[in-house]
Amino acid sequence: MDWPISEVARMSGVTARTLRHYDEIGLLPPARIGSNGHRYYEEHQLLLLQQILVLRELGVGLPEIGRVLADQVDTVEALRGHHRRLLAERDRLDALAET
Repeated sequence: MDWPISEVARMSGVTARTLRHYDEIGLLPPARIGSNGHRYYEEHQLLLLQQILVLRELGVGLPEIGRVLADQVDTVEALRGHHRRLLAERDRLDALAET
């Protein structure tokens, strides 16, 4: 079964524009593009979208998410790296607040 982009947008809470952007940058290509030019997604893409949205909610950037999805970086390692960057940013902001 597949779903059109409008239905995936509705189910996931993201805009169709976001889904098109994810396709354009190679993060989430649709399962197929119909003869009418419409994008259609299958369960596999929905699972990837769920993973993308969780990582985005945690503040992970799209380039890093792309590396995770391409299996270039382990998800746990990506989250550890993101955590380290957040801690460094917190330290930087704390230092600024003290001046």
